[in-house]
Amino acid sequence: MTDAEQRLVAILRGVRPDEIEAQTEALIAAGFRALEIPLNSPDPLESVARAIETAERIAPGECLIGAGTVLTPEEARGVAAAGGRLVVSPNSSPAVIAETKRLGLISLPGVMTPTEALAALGLALSASIAVPASAADSIVIGVPAAQSGPVGVADHQDWTNGVLLAIEEINAAGGVLGRQLDSKIIDLDMLTPEGNVAGI
Repeated sequence: MTDAEQRLVAILRGVRPDEIEAQTEALIAAGFRALEIPLNSPDPLESVARAIETAERIAPGECLIGAGTVLTPEEARGVAAAGGRLVVSPNSSPAVIAETKRLGLISLPGVMTPTEALAALGLALSASIAVPASAADSIVIGVPAAQSGPVGVADHQDWTNGVLLAIEEINAAGGVLGRQLDSKIIDLDMLTPEGNVAGI
């Protein structure tokens, strides 16, 4: 299994409970160990429960399974009730992050700006974050930021500085589960669709 496979979260958007066993088996066979079933899928919590059951049969104790598009604390509690351990949100709601942390689950909130990233990290820093790779390895954070072209370094310097500052502060506090964070800055041409796709 490669590092890339270990660190990816498979998103099973729209999956139905009667499909989840076969899809979970296929993803685990392909090397995935983290699965997310978005809550806007049909009967998502049933799919979460069935995916966990399948994963425990095939790869006991190795997988991290939960739900995405989690927008409220109540939805986070539903994920926990279904046996899920992963809560993925498209935004960084303090209430959802706090409830996820209280439940002992792993929170992966979505952020867009350095301010959102720092706020989310401040809320979730002491939460348990599972990263399915060797504890000796660093965790690499991709930073898409314009470094050349018409939209260049000056335009994205604040964004880049914010990310690097957050990484520095996290590392100074001991990292994530004892692992240090590294950054990989990816040049992004903001003015073309092709440049954005290539950067991401």
